[in-house]
Amino acid sequence: MTARSCPELSTLINYVTGAVAEPDAIALDNHIQVCADCVNSLSQIDSAHDPVVRAIHAAVENSCGNDPLFDAAEIIAKLKSASPTRGIAGPWTAEFGTLPFAIGDRLGHYLLTGVLGRGGMGVVYEAEDEQLGRRVALKVIRREFANDLRFRSRFLQEARAIAGLMHDHLVPLHHIGEFHGSLFLVMPRLVGSTLADYLVQKGKLPEQPAIQIGAQIASGLAAAHAVGLVHVT
Repeated sequence: MTARSCPELSTLINYVTGAVAEPDAIALDNHIQVCADCVNSLSQIDSAHDPVVRAIHAAVENSCGNDPLFDAAEIIAKLKSASPTRGIAGPWTAEFGTLPFAIGDRLGHYLLTGVLGRGGMGVVYEAEDEQLGRRVALKVIRREFANDLRFRSRFLQEARAIAGLMHDHLVPLHHIGEFHGSLFLVMPRLVGSTLADYLVQKGKLPEQPAIQIGAQIASGLAAAHAVGLVHVT
């Protein structure tokens, strides 16, 4: 796949089922973020054969009835990743390369105190909001995206849409900013264990909790999809 070409449908199917190796997955993440054709292709992938997806649909229908907000739930559920490693926030390791900012740096009134994880779009730091005295999660967007005028425009549009979302299963957006040419966004720093921690400690989820969690995820993503946002990473 080149910067100007789209992946085959079979590659997109492997992508949404977590069957793509990490380096290729990151390249796909980056491509899909700016490719409306691939987002549309992802939305048409048939996941009816997947019993977990069917169970999530049933749980959403049973709990939400004919709520039009959940018309997008079927599309969103198809964009799940089955990989046990991708998208899991954890300790920073050397494989991720050089940090855009060092621990102890300040981005305005945000003091960087740690690294929570990394994705195809950038690095997520733990930070201290020195004005309000609270811990936050601060995501720094990769510089190559920040230098793209089309991306910057899309970033601002989507940030405004996210800021208007109020949902039990979505993390709110506190602030967006720019520091020395790097775009960043600020969200609450959530505490407690993650689903990834649970899976490492206890193994596979029982069927009913898995369905309940899946329905909550689909609920939040459907709310985002309703305002034109599609999560693909």
